Amino acid sequence: MPKNAPRVWLTTSQAAQELGCSAKYLRENRDTIFKRGTHYRVLNPSAWRPTYRWHLKKIQKLMEA
Repeated sequence: MPKNAPRVWLTTSQAAQELGCSAKYLRENRDTIFKRGTHYRVLNPSAWRPTYRWHLKKIQKLMEA
């Protein structure tokens, strides 16, 4: 993948910055608005504090609707 290619799966803070919302908004709506596997994924589900990655384009499409 080229260095300047846009990343698809972003961390919570990166996604929040790109979307113009807060990381808290993403966390609070993770299980209500967003769909696991489509809008976000869990990198380490058995961890005490799981790490999430967000699909920027799919979230943007959802927010436009």
